[in-house]
Amino acid sequence: MKDRDLVMDWLPYVVGSLVFAALIHLASIFALPYFSSDDAWSRLSRAMQPNSFTLLERDPAGETLLPFEDPRTFAGACVYDLAAGPVRVTADFSGEGLVIVSFHDRRGAAFYGLNDRGGLRGKLDALIVTGAQLEAIEGATPDDETVQELRLLSPTQVGYVIARSVIMDSSDVEAASRRLASLTCAQQQTPD
Repeated sequence: MKDRDLVMDWLPYVVGSLVFAALIHLASIFALPYFSSDDAWSRLSRAMQPNSFTLLERDPAGETLLPFEDPRTFAGACVYDLAAGPVRVTADFSGEGLVIVSFHDRRGAAFYGLNDRGGLRGKLDALIVTGAQLEAIEGATPDDETVQELRLLSPTQVGYVIARSVIMDSSDVEAASRRLASLTCAQQQTPD
């Protein structure tokens, strides 16, 4: 009976310690992206010019700029900085094949995504803006004018856009690259 009492006395402390250790473990896993110095934005910003779309090289050995890329996709990226004004992303998605475009903030969280069918008449015209830039654009736009572009409010001043084209078979690599070749990413001026 004495051993049972000893176990029951220590059981709440042991269970509490295990729960506390599990919470610390989960918190450290969720906090890891905020402390990483080699995240996707950092790698992309070191490898390319801001506000220009770049096709990412495919390496047969598996060494890629973005880890864990699907080998059945061809990818391109644009690192943007909204300090000098909004950034316009355009594309012409004519032809066959799936193209997926996703917009990410500085930490890698996707704030918008669409595929080639989401564009107006097979074309993408998106304007990435900050809150102040969006107010200036809306103030300069007449109320009766129809907006022809997709206006995306970026949660951070810097971020990146990733476009992926699906490779259907081994002969489709060049076609997948051509599907991404029409994408552009360029700085725009904010209306005064």
